[in-house]
Amino acid sequence: MKKIFIIIVVLIVIAAILAGGAYVWYNKQINTQTSDSSSIVEVEIEQGEAVKDIAVKLQTAGVIKSSDVFYFYIKINQLAPKIQAGKFKIPQNLTVIEVAEFIQRAAGNDVWITIQEGLRYDEIAEILDEYFLKEDNTKFDKETFLDICRNPDDYDLDVEILDYKSEGKSIEGFLFPDTYNVKKDITAEELVKFLLITFENKIKSEKINLESHKNLSAYEVIILASIIEREARTSEERYMISDILQRRLNGDMDGVRLLQADATLLYELKDWEAVVTKELKEKESPYNTYKNVGLIPTPICNPRLDSIKAVLNPKANDYFYYLHDEEGNVHYAKTLEEQTNNQRCYINKNQDYCL
Repeated sequence: MKKIFIIIVVLIVIAAILAGGAYVWYNKQINTQTSDSSSIVEVEIEQGEAVKDIAVKLQTAGVIKSSDVFYFYIKINQLAPKIQAGKFKIPQNLTVIEVAEFIQRAAGNDVWITIQEGLRYDEIAEILDEYFLKEDNTKFDKETFLDICRNPDDYDLDVEILDYKSEGKSIEGFLFPDTYNVKKDITAEELVKFLLITFENKIKSEKINLESHKNLSAYEVIILASIIEREARTSEERYMISDILQRRLNGDMDGVRLLQADATLLYELKDWEAVVTKELKEKESPYNTYKNVGLIPTPICNPRLDSIKAVLNPKANDYFYYLHDEEGNVHYAKTLEEQTNNQRCYINKNQDYCL
């Protein structure tokens, strides 16, 4: 009898473990983006179409990974009666939950917009204008959007995240890059507030404390994050370059607090692809980090959360210099001599200086 009891207990424990594992797996499936691609595909749902058929259609279009998981999610949440018929334009980088929410809304009334990381607000304005120009009955006005970005203090935006912005400064750095689904008739002011609130919510959900840096204010954290966004190519680089730039700010490089970041020179040019020349490095400008010590007056772009995290949690290293070759690979150096050799090797293609 005792042996039977032990077997029953063991079976119950195994069942509990399996159930727990299945629950964790399921939650991961419905909360993970289907793809990194923001490409938008059109999916038509017909009136009265079966949920299983809809699920297969969505999987075939690359909007979801598993039709079975999607079908199960719809059934257990009793969402089938809420699914709308129509032609939907759906990005491929949504979760199962987001796709399910999207097809519950009437098709044709929304616009999907993608704002990439590292763009200036004027670049974002151009992208948004392109999206809305393709639609009918829109209210978005590019010039109004630009004016709000330039002079946010003149508008009643009433978003807490702007408390970190210095008075009189633009909204640069606070427009969160992401893929959004918005109403076609959204106004420029409503859209700016939406982007700001998203940034605010992301900061809170990720438990990022912008005021936790021991040397930089919250606004300065965003400024440095924007520089890192344009200077680094990968997540690992962001944390490495963050440490390098912060040690430069502290004067650890020959006692001079010069950031010497090329991206700051390109901000006023409004051309990220421009060649950084000797003349540009000698130009009088508050954004010239080759001549002015310390940080620049404002962010130079709108960074991703990872760049902000990199400012708050830099990866300690012994380097003071870095550069990228034509393939985008980063090369670090501890001394100016090593940096010069890297330039000759990877930029000038002089093999005599390649180690």
